[in-house]
Parts: sequence; C-alpha cells; structure tokens
Amino acid sequence: MHHESTGSQAAALKTQPAGLAEARCRDAADLPWIAEPATRSLDQRLEMAGICLTCPVSHDCEQATLELEITSGFWNGRDRTPLPHHCHAHAPRHDAGPEHGWGAA
Repeated sequence: MHHESTGSQAAALKTQPAGLAEARCRDAADLPWIAEPATRSLDQRLEMAGICLTCPVSHDCEQATLELEITSGFWNGRDRTPLPHHCHAHAPRHDAGPEHGWGAA
C-alpha cells in the first residue's frame, strides 16, 4: 500500500505514469493535492474537484490510483485519504433518559 502524505505536488506528479502528462492538476500545483485532509479547505476541495471534472485524463488518473494502490491525497476528483472511523456502537452510553423529546418525563 502506498501512503503519500508528504512531498510536493511536483514530486507526486513526476511519479505518475506517462499517460498523465496532460493532467490538469499539473497547472495547479499550488493547491493541496497531497496535503493532510484537515489542511484542505472546502473551497480548495471544490476547486480541485472542478479541475478533475474537466481533466482530459481523469480515466487514466483513476486507473493509476487503483493500480498503484494510492491511499491518500486528492486524486480524480475525490479525497483518497481515509477518515477516522466513528462508530456509534462504540460511543459512550448514557443511561439517563432524555431530557426532552421521546421518552422525556
């Protein structure tokens, strides 16, 4: 599994297959393509998704992320970095009844 969380956009693009030479993200290296998800603003995510949406090699990009097993970064219009799992089954239980709503006294 590859986990790309450091480095620059230029370095990441150099490792892409030759078929991605026309990727539109190459012209937007100032965006946080491979930064940690928490550092990406909503506006940046939307801008990156828009760039991917109009990219002539989006299919090749998706294929490369699957073949290289890329598990982080923003690739082909979506964030590949897994988010922390928050399972309600493991949330602390509150045995006290609700103060309002259904079941309130």
